[in-house]
Amino acid sequence: MYVVTFYSFKGGVGCSMALVNVGLELARRGRRVLLVDFDLEAPGLDTFPLLRPKAPTKGIVDFVSEFENTGNSPDIKDFVYQVDPQPSVAGSVIVMPTGLPDGDYGSRLNGLDWQRLYSERDGFLLFEDLKEQWRRSIQPDYVLIDSRTGHTDVGGICTRQLPDAVALLFFPNEQNERGMRTVVEDIRAEKNRTGKEIALHFVASNVPDLDDEDRILLQRIRQIKQSLECSDLEMIHHYDSMALLDQRIFTVERPKSKLAAEYRRLTLRVVGENFEDRDVAQRHLDRMMRRPGYRILPAEVEVLKKIHRIHLLDGEMLDHIARVNSVIGREEEAENLVAEAQKLGYESEETLLSRLFESCQAGEIPTARKTTLTILARPRGKFFTLEKVISATVAHDPSFLPALADVLNKGALNPQIRGHLAKQMTATIEGAAAAELLLRPVSKSDREFLNDLILALIAQSKFQEAMAMISKNRADLLQGEIADAFNYAIAEWGATGIPPRDLFTRVAELRIDRADPNYAQCQAMAFWAIGDIGEANKQAALALERLDDYDPIFSCWSYLLVEPRVFREDIAAMKYLIDTNIGLPEVISRKAQTS
Repeated sequence: MYVVTFYSFKGGVGCSMALVNVGLELARRGRRVLLVDFDLEAPGLDTFPLLRPKAPTKGIVDFVSEFENTGNSPDIKDFVYQVDPQPSVAGSVIVMPTGLPDGDYGSRLNGLDWQRLYSERDGFLLFEDLKEQWRRSIQPDYVLIDSRTGHTDVGGICTRQLPDAVALLFFPNEQNERGMRTVVEDIRAEKNRTGKEIALHFVASNVPDLDDEDRILLQRIRQIKQSLECSDLEMIHHYDSMALLDQRIFTVERPKSKLAAEYRRLTLRVVGENFEDRDVAQRHLDRMMRRPGYRILPAEVEVLKKIHRIHLLDGEMLDHIARVNSVIGREEEAENLVAEAQKLGYESEETLLSRLFESCQAGEIPTARKTTLTILARPRGKFFTLEKVISATVAHDPSFLPALADVLNKGALNPQIRGHLAKQMTATIEGAAAAELLLRPVSKSDREFLNDLILALIAQSKFQEAMAMISKNRADLLQGEIADAFNYAIAEWGATGIPPRDLFTRVAELRIDRADPNYAQCQAMAFWAIGDIGEANKQAALALERLDDYDPIFSCWSYLLVEPRVFREDIAAMKYLIDTNIGLPEVISRKAQTS
């Protein structure tokens, strides 16, 4: 459990809005998040539409009041409620409000004497118990506390006793700078008082998003950094949107907005010292690996040791820490960590890939498939690893490709990586079917993916579906792009058995000089279809001349990704067709062979 307080010295900087967006972003990433409304004078977390309770719920004020009346710490479960799940949110959100929103809330709040609570009624122990109840009963990954503004009686509870980190939001003017200085000093002094070091994250908020010709903002930020001794800070800009009036949570409801992007960056910042979070620890390790010359400061070596202590039983993390230690020259430590990981039953991706290749070469397909599924089950499989897995499967077990694509579809896969892997698969008919599975989820949002999906469909003889995807109106193709005209022409040829002269004429008309051998191959096909045998042979020869730098290459003869040797064979078959009018492209004849 990691506790972050959101604090601002003055109101109007969007502190609650920032907390809610960060909280829902963490939940969207699969975390269990507790939001605590400690802004007792101006409560509001439960007014956000996505955070409204089904029924009025007791909260902080009621929790403390019951303790005052009974002398016993109440059960925390009576003072929280679960937020309804959202389709895009993989985790869960629980809210602890300020208290029942009834007519007596103000009197209950005014009846609390916070100084007496701490000096005479064991208030410190009460909130330590509250924190322990959060940990034991709710078991959140993160607790986000919305603190009251200014200097208050309860300020120390939120900014010093409860949190592991404090996000300090401020408008970058002198008033906020002066007001925060004392708060920052008190938080930092906690290390000397109790040994507790609280991470501080500075956030300039509601900043005007305007031209700054006089560099006013730059000067203010520089002054604030110097005054508050902070080396870096996040920035949330003023955002004009009526959605703010409806208290929309941008990271969930408007995730593509600029404001959502800024809240996502803030999320990564405020959880950045929580090494118990596996993703946070992984990001730190990744950054260390990317350092030029692998120069790592002594303090970062301590971070390595800390991550090691926290993740002692996580074989993959130990392997990752071992790799960082290896590149910075701590070989003995790296070897010990690898041994620890192996004792836990963890095998590195390198070890699994070696086993996969050995199984493939030995023809041990069941073992190869089992190893492939083990690699794909890893939550952080790297792109080059997936690329090697698919390469081995294409070469030795192409019939397994659709099943492999189905597994990949069940995980989070970057669209560009998805597209690259799909292209890599299309070396066989089974691979074209697998590529179709990978490309369908993204083909509606990106024209390049749609074109690759069309190629995969044509390779599988799904000609009618490919034609429908290319154009609903055939006549438009006579004025359209060359790729659409050519692919439609091949699909129509496959569907009807007749090469459409008008579409191939359009392809020939749009010819330009390109170094791509596949482009020349397509032109050779088009010129043959319209009866220009001389130009068809010329383009076929150009395709061979330009082949040297391409391996593999897409062939329009088969609509598959092929090696240069196979491409030359395809060109030889094409020239035979050009010279004799005997034969059909493989992509056309394939349908007859399989029907």
